[in-house]
Amino acid sequence: MALVLFSPAAMLLYEGANVDLLIFSVCASAIATSETSMIVAAVLILFAATLKLFPFVGLSMFASRGKRIFLVLFSCSAALFALYLLFTYQNLRASLDLTERSDHTSYGADVLFMHFAPPISALFKRTLVDRDAARLVFQLFPYAAAWLTLLVFAWIGLRRPRRLVAASRRNLDAFWMGGTIFVGTFALGSNWDYRLVFLLFLVPQLAEWCREPGTSQGVVATLVIGLILLSCWNMFYDRSLHVGHETAYEIGLFVADEIVNWSLYAGTAYLLGASAPGWLAPVAASQPALAGGEPT
Repeated sequence: MALVLFSPAAMLLYEGANVDLLIFSVCASAIATSETSMIVAAVLILFAATLKLFPFVGLSMFASRGKRIFLVLFSCSAALFALYLLFTYQNLRASLDLTERSDHTSYGADVLFMHFAPPISALFKRTLVDRDAARLVFQLFPYAAAWLTLLVFAWIGLRRPRRLVAASRRNLDAFWMGGTIFVGTFALGSNWDYRLVFLLFLVPQLAEWCREPGTSQGVVATLVIGLILLSCWNMFYDRSLHVGHETAYEIGLFVADEIVNWSLYAGTAYLLGASAPGWLAPVAASQPALAGGEPT
């Protein structure tokens, strides 16, 4: 956890005093209060979602409370959030249009395309291919690939014969909060690396699963922790080896970072599916999400 807290990605967040730092604190407070008051936790998540939209997916952590409780909380929260979006639509649209995006120190579905967009555009100009149609295909392809990856690996996790269990509900809540925020922001586009700090929420539960060596969950959890560290510390290697212009070596580092991020995305999607409560899983529906055997 310390290696994530003091990683270059996290330092980028602290340095800029970005509003995501407040959002992270509010989400952590929601996790801490979820065991005593789910309503307060849901209100905190909604408050964070009014600052930026992505924390709304954190409501998924209530899935382990049971189907009825989750649907009631989610429906009420979604209705309030929809009203907020309706009344602030113009402001939100302007904010999204003005948000700066980059292919450097970023993660997300379209980062790879953004980085190689210039050579792709040059290729279009030298061919007889319909450039507008081809550009549209290349722009949509990363999102299609991201959503397909999410669905495939989450489905593989859901089809796992035995549910992954957790000894602590709080750790499981934190895992689902951080995991859904990561996969959600990844699938929707590019995000600055400082948002990787939300991966900190995954670490306690991953550490528990890592203590089961030789099992599939132990191997995957260990791999995901390694990928989290590589992703959070990528800026260290990128900045220290930067020579002022893009060399073949730097291109290799960029591609390696993209492989790490996409692998982390797929691994997180798998673990989310594998740890989903029984009412969401197509098999082993009677198995609990918590080691204590609480009904799900």
